[in-house]
Amino acid sequence: NLLRELLNEAGNNKRRLANLKSRKEVVEEKIKYIYVDSKADKRKSKNPDVEKIIEEGIIFYENKQYADAKSKFYEALRIEVDNPYANAYLASTLFEENPDDDKNITESSKRCSEALKENNTIIIAHITLGKIYYLKGLKDDALTKFHEVVRLDPNNYLSCYYSGKIYYDKKEYKKARL
Repeated sequence: NLLRELLNEAGNNKRRLANLKSRKEVVEEKIKYIYVDSKADKRKSKNPDVEKIIEEGIIFYENKQYADAKSKFYEALRIEVDNPYANAYLASTLFEENPDDDKNITESSKRCSEALKENNTIIIAHITLGKIYYLKGLKDDALTKFHEVVRLDPNNYLSCYYSGKIYYDKKEYKKARL
């Protein structure tokens, strides 16, 4: 009986370890995603205070602490009204916080568009717009956004996933596999 309990516990520990490894891989991918986004323009602001506020907001965003993230991005925008990174991350935060809220979707779309007017290489803005278009059933528009992300970062797993999903939905199975 004790041996059975020990074997069960060992099996549980193996599952926990596998789960932790899987989580670690997801976190590493997210870190890579942030890194690639910031590679296009290493500085998110000419103002070091705004830069710090945005970086703090990104950390909250990545940890799904959306209220704190929003607060930081709004703070950055009070100082630097048209900052494209603050707008892009605020847009993504609003969308991720509640993707079913039409008001959030409208504001997210507006802020992504503003960010991309200033800097068309901000990956998170393209991804957020792609997700919004996908949610609204605008699959061709969503594909355009996800293809733009792949052009900027060929290894972006999120855009590849959504592109494949859209092609699958459209029954374009060969394209879905690519």
